[in-house]
Amino acid sequence: LDSRRLAAIIGGNKCAKETLGQAKFQEVPEEDHDSPHFDIRWCINHYDIKFAEMRPGQLANHFPNSGSELGTKVGLHRNLRSLEWFDKVPMDSFFPRMYNLANPWEVQDFVDEFIFVAAHSEVVRFSQGLPVRAAEEKGGLGAVAEAADGGGKPGEEEKAAASRSILEAAHSACQRYLDNRAKVKGHDLDDSGVLGGVLTLADYFAIRPDVKWKSDVPRNTSDGSAYGPPSSRRDAPLEAGPPRPEVASPDRRGG
Repeated sequence: LDSRRLAAIIGGNKCAKETLGQAKFQEVPEEDHDSPHFDIRWCINHYDIKFAEMRPGQLANHFPNSGSELGTKVGLHRNLRSLEWFDKVPMDSFFPRMYNLANPWEVQDFVDEFIFVAAHSEVVRFSQGLPVRAAEEKGGLGAVAEAADGGGKPGEEEKAAASRSILEAAHSACQRYLDNRAKVKGHDLDDSGVLGGVLTLADYFAIRPDVKWKSDVPRNTSDGSAYGPPSSRRDAPLEAGPPRPEVASPDRRGG
Protein backbone atom coordinates (compact mmCIF):
# COMPACT_ATOMS: atom_id res chain seq x y z
CA LEU A 1 0.00 0.00 0.00
CA ASP A 2 1.10 3.58 -0.71
CA SER A 3 1.95 5.15 2.64
CA ARG A 4 1.85 8.73 1.36
CA ARG A 5 -0.76 11.05 2.83
CA LEU A 6 -3.85 11.71 0.74
CA ALA A 7 -5.09 15.15 -0.32
CA ALA A 8 -8.58 15.64 -1.77
CA ILE A 9 -8.32 18.92 -3.69
CA ILE A 10 -11.68 20.10 -4.99
CA GLY A 11 -11.99 23.13 -7.27
CA GLY A 12 -8.70 22.98 -9.13
CA ASN A 13 -6.64 25.19 -6.82
CA LYS A 14 -3.26 25.16 -8.59
CA CYS A 15 -1.33 26.65 -5.66
CA ALA A 16 -2.81 24.11 -3.21
CA LYS A 17 -1.95 21.25 -5.57
CA GLU A 18 1.64 22.39 -5.98
CA THR A 19 2.17 23.04 -2.27
CA LEU A 20 0.64 19.75 -1.13
CA GLY A 21 2.56 17.90 -3.86
CA GLN A 22 5.82 19.41 -2.58
CA ALA A 23 4.81 18.22 0.90
CA LYS A 24 4.61 14.65 -0.49
CA PHE A 25 0.82 14.39 -0.46
CA GLN A 26 -0.79 12.11 -3.02
CA GLU A 27 -3.77 13.69 -4.77
CA VAL A 28 -7.05 11.80 -4.56
CA PRO A 29 -8.52 11.12 -8.05
CA GLU A 30 -11.53 13.27 -8.96
CA GLU A 31 -13.87 10.27 -9.03
CA ASP A 32 -12.98 9.57 -5.38
CA HIS A 33 -13.52 13.12 -4.07
CA ASP A 34 -16.54 11.94 -2.03
CA SER A 35 -14.50 9.23 -0.35
CA PRO A 36 -14.03 9.60 3.43
CA HIS A 37 -10.42 8.43 3.02
CA PHE A 38 -8.15 11.49 2.99
CA ASP A 39 -5.67 13.26 5.24
CA ILE A 40 -6.49 16.77 4.08
CA ARG A 41 -9.46 18.11 2.15
CA TRP A 42 -8.99 21.40 0.31
CA CYS A 43 -11.99 22.98 -1.37
CA ILE A 44 -13.58 26.30 -2.25
CA ASN A 45 -17.12 25.57 -1.06
CA HIS A 46 -17.54 25.21 2.69
CA TYR A 47 -20.37 22.74 2.16
CA ASP A 48 -18.12 20.29 0.29
CA ILE A 49 -16.77 19.27 3.71
CA LYS A 50 -18.78 16.86 5.85
CA PHE A 51 -17.42 17.86 9.23
CA ALA A 52 -19.62 15.39 11.13
CA GLU A 53 -18.02 12.49 9.26
CA MET A 54 -14.40 13.59 9.65
CA ARG A 55 -12.14 11.38 11.75
CA PRO A 56 -9.45 12.47 14.21
CA GLY A 57 -6.32 13.56 12.36
CA GLN A 58 -8.12 14.64 9.20
CA LEU A 59 -7.72 18.28 8.19
CA ALA A 60 -9.81 20.71 6.11
CA ASN A 61 -9.25 24.28 4.96
CA HIS A 62 -12.52 25.56 6.47
CA PHE A 63 -13.75 25.95 10.04
CA PRO A 64 -16.84 24.03 11.20
CA ASN A 65 -20.06 26.07 11.37
CA SER A 66 -18.46 29.10 9.73
CA GLY A 67 -20.19 28.61 6.38
CA SER A 68 -20.82 31.72 4.38
CA GLU A 69 -20.74 33.99 7.44
CA LEU A 70 -16.97 33.95 7.97
CA GLY A 71 -15.65 31.59 5.31
CA THR A 72 -16.27 33.96 2.40
CA LYS A 73 -15.04 37.51 1.81
CA VAL A 74 -18.60 38.84 1.47
CA GLY A 75 -19.73 37.10 4.67
CA LEU A 76 -16.70 38.30 6.62
CA HIS A 77 -17.24 41.82 5.32
CA ARG A 78 -20.92 41.82 6.30
CA ASN A 79 -20.29 40.53 9.81
CA LEU A 80 -17.37 42.85 10.53
CA ARG A 81 -19.51 45.78 9.41
CA SER A 82 -22.12 44.71 11.97
CA LEU A 83 -19.64 45.01 14.83
CA GLU A 84 -20.30 48.71 15.13
CA TRP A 85 -23.98 48.05 15.83
CA PHE A 86 -23.28 45.59 18.64
CA ASP A 87 -19.91 46.54 20.13
CA LYS A 88 -19.38 50.08 18.81
CA VAL A 89 -16.11 48.98 17.18
CA PRO A 90 -15.65 50.39 13.65
CA MET A 91 -14.33 47.71 11.30
CA ASP A 92 -11.95 50.22 9.70
CA SER A 93 -10.19 50.68 13.04
CA PHE A 94 -8.60 47.20 12.90
CA PHE A 95 -9.27 45.68 9.46
CA PRO A 96 -8.32 46.83 5.94
CA ARG A 97 -11.04 48.72 4.13
CA MET A 98 -13.17 46.49 1.95
CA TYR A 99 -16.23 47.05 -0.22
CA ASN A 100 -18.85 44.70 -1.60
CA LEU A 101 -19.12 45.99 -5.16
CA ALA A 102 -22.15 43.78 -5.77
CA ASN A 103 -23.95 46.17 -3.42
CA PRO A 104 -24.75 49.33 -5.44
CA TRP A 105 -24.64 51.48 -2.29
CA GLU A 106 -21.01 50.52 -1.70
CA VAL A 107 -19.90 51.23 -5.26
CA GLN A 108 -20.05 54.99 -4.70
CA ASP A 109 -18.50 54.51 -1.24
CA PHE A 110 -15.53 52.89 -2.96
CA VAL A 111 -15.37 55.58 -5.66
CA ASP A 112 -15.48 58.38 -3.07
CA GLU A 113 -12.74 56.73 -1.00
CA PHE A 114 -10.55 56.03 -4.04
CA ILE A 115 -10.72 59.62 -5.27
CA PHE A 116 -10.22 61.00 -1.75
CA VAL A 117 -7.06 58.92 -1.30
CA ALA A 118 -5.69 60.27 -4.61
CA ALA A 119 -6.53 63.84 -3.55
CA HIS A 120 -5.12 63.43 -0.04
CA SER A 121 -1.92 62.02 -1.52
CA GLU A 122 -1.39 65.22 -3.53
CA VAL A 123 -1.95 67.41 -0.45
CA VAL A 124 0.54 65.34 1.57
CA ARG A 125 3.11 65.47 -1.24
CA PHE A 126 2.77 69.26 -1.37
CA SER A 127 3.31 69.52 2.41
CA GLN A 128 6.49 67.48 2.00
CA GLY A 129 7.82 69.67 -0.80
CA LEU A 130 7.27 67.04 -3.49
CA PRO A 131 5.85 67.71 -6.97
CA VAL A 132 2.40 66.52 -7.95
CA ARG A 133 2.19 62.94 -9.16
CA ALA A 134 1.47 64.00 -12.74
CA ALA A 135 4.92 65.65 -12.86
CA GLU A 136 6.58 62.25 -12.32
CA GLU A 137 4.67 60.42 -15.02
CA LYS A 138 5.63 60.12 -18.69
CA GLY A 139 5.79 63.56 -20.25
CA GLY A 140 5.43 65.24 -16.85
CA LEU A 141 3.55 68.48 -16.35
CA GLY A 142 4.68 69.59 -19.78
CA ALA A 143 2.35 67.09 -21.42
CA VAL A 144 -0.50 68.08 -19.09
CA ALA A 145 -0.01 71.79 -19.75
CA GLU A 146 0.38 71.20 -23.48
CA ALA A 147 -2.92 69.29 -23.62
CA ALA A 148 -4.66 72.05 -21.66
CA ASP A 149 -3.19 74.75 -23.89
CA GLY A 150 -4.21 73.09 -27.13
CA GLY A 151 -0.85 71.76 -28.25
CA GLY A 152 1.62 74.62 -27.85
CA LYS A 153 4.91 73.91 -26.12
CA PRO A 154 4.45 75.01 -22.48
CA GLY A 155 6.94 77.01 -20.47
CA GLU A 156 7.63 76.96 -16.76
CA GLU A 157 4.75 79.34 -16.09
CA GLU A 158 2.27 77.01 -17.81
CA LYS A 159 3.66 74.02 -15.89
CA ALA A 160 3.32 75.89 -12.60
CA ALA A 161 -0.27 76.77 -13.49
CA ALA A 162 -1.02 73.11 -14.24
CA SER A 163 0.48 72.06 -10.90
CA ARG A 164 -1.52 74.72 -9.06
CA SER A 165 -4.72 73.59 -10.78
CA ILE A 166 -4.11 69.99 -9.65
CA LEU A 167 -3.48 71.05 -6.05
CA GLU A 168 -6.61 73.20 -6.01
CA ALA A 169 -8.67 70.28 -7.32
CA ALA A 170 -7.16 67.97 -4.69
CA HIS A 171 -7.88 70.44 -1.88
CA SER A 172 -11.46 70.88 -3.07
CA ALA A 173 -12.05 67.11 -3.27
CA CYS A 174 -10.64 66.55 0.24
CA GLN A 175 -12.74 69.35 1.69
CA ARG A 176 -15.99 68.17 0.10
CA TYR A 177 -15.36 64.53 1.05
CA LEU A 178 -14.51 65.29 4.69
CA ASP A 179 -17.33 67.81 5.10
CA ASN A 180 -19.85 65.33 3.74
CA ARG A 181 -18.44 62.50 5.87
CA ALA A 182 -18.87 64.63 8.98
CA LYS A 183 -22.48 65.37 8.06
CA VAL A 184 -23.43 61.71 7.60
CA LYS A 185 -21.35 60.39 10.50
CA GLY A 186 -24.23 59.85 12.92
CA HIS A 187 -27.92 59.03 12.71
CA ASP A 188 -28.89 62.69 13.04
CA LEU A 189 -28.35 63.56 9.38
CA ASP A 190 -28.91 67.12 8.35
CA ASP A 191 -30.47 67.95 5.01
CA SER A 192 -27.14 68.74 3.36
CA GLY A 193 -25.48 65.33 3.91
CA VAL A 194 -25.26 63.19 0.76
CA LEU A 195 -25.26 59.46 1.39
CA GLY A 196 -24.77 58.74 -2.28
CA GLY A 197 -21.31 60.34 -2.32
CA VAL A 198 -20.02 63.71 -3.49
CA LEU A 199 -17.01 62.91 -5.72
CA THR A 200 -17.14 62.11 -9.42
CA LEU A 201 -14.88 61.09 -12.27
CA ALA A 202 -14.43 64.78 -13.02
CA ASP A 203 -12.67 65.18 -9.66
CA TYR A 204 -10.32 62.28 -10.34
CA PHE A 205 -9.30 63.48 -13.81
CA ALA A 206 -8.74 66.97 -12.43
CA ILE A 207 -6.34 65.49 -9.84
CA ARG A 208 -4.69 63.07 -12.26
CA PRO A 209 -4.91 64.72 -15.73
CA ASP A 210 -2.03 62.49 -16.83
CA VAL A 211 -4.26 59.40 -16.58
CA LYS A 212 -5.67 58.38 -19.94
CA TRP A 213 -9.00 56.63 -20.37
CA LYS A 214 -8.59 53.08 -21.68
CA SER A 215 -11.17 52.32 -24.31
CA ASP A 216 -11.09 48.60 -23.52
CA VAL A 217 -12.08 49.08 -19.87
CA PRO A 218 -15.54 47.51 -19.37
CA ARG A 219 -18.27 49.91 -18.41
CA ASN A 220 -20.19 49.47 -15.20
CA THR A 221 -23.83 50.06 -16.04
CA SER A 222 -26.23 48.49 -18.50
CA ASP A 223 -26.23 51.54 -20.79
CA GLY A 224 -22.51 52.24 -20.34
CA SER A 225 -23.10 55.83 -19.29
CA ALA A 226 -21.61 55.92 -15.80
CA TYR A 227 -18.17 54.67 -16.81
CA GLY A 228 -18.17 56.42 -20.18
CA PRO A 229 -15.07 58.21 -21.48
CA PRO A 230 -14.20 61.33 -19.48
CA SER A 231 -14.66 63.53 -22.53
CA SER A 232 -18.36 62.76 -22.53
CA ARG A 233 -19.08 61.96 -18.87
CA ARG A 234 -16.59 63.95 -16.78
CA ASP A 235 -19.33 65.47 -14.62
CA ALA A 236 -21.30 62.29 -14.01
CA PRO A 237 -21.07 60.46 -10.67
CA LEU A 238 -21.10 56.68 -10.83
CA GLU A 239 -24.63 55.38 -10.62
CA ALA A 240 -25.31 54.25 -7.07
CA GLY A 241 -28.43 52.19 -7.64
CA PRO A 242 -31.58 52.53 -5.54
CA PRO A 243 -31.89 55.25 -2.87
CA ARG A 244 -30.31 54.52 0.49
CA PRO A 245 -32.48 54.17 3.58
CA GLU A 246 -33.03 57.39 5.50
CA VAL A 247 -31.04 56.17 8.52
CA ALA A 248 -27.32 55.77 7.94
CA SER A 249 -25.99 52.26 8.39
CA PRO A 250 -22.87 51.88 10.53
CA ASP A 251 -20.60 51.43 7.52
CA ARG A 252 -21.15 55.11 6.74
CA ARG A 253 -19.58 56.14 10.00
CA GLY A 254 -15.94 56.05 10.93
CA GLY A 255 -12.86 58.00 11.75
